[in-house]
Amino acid sequence: MTTSHLFTAALAILSTFATAFAADPVVSNLTPAQRPGTKLVDATCGVTATTFELTHAE
Repeated sequence: MTTSHLFTAALAILSTFATAFAADPVVSNLTPAQRPGTKLVDATCGVTATTFELTHAE
């Protein structure tokens, strides 16, 4: 195994452990607002996370 393969494997293992023990994201300032004349509700909020993986939901 070459040095670059060892480095890649070590980085993958460290990344796995770093995300496994990351803190949960914190949701704050949740504000629901119903659209007039509909049953639809728009929700806005703030999210604080210690990881860089964020997912956008619509």
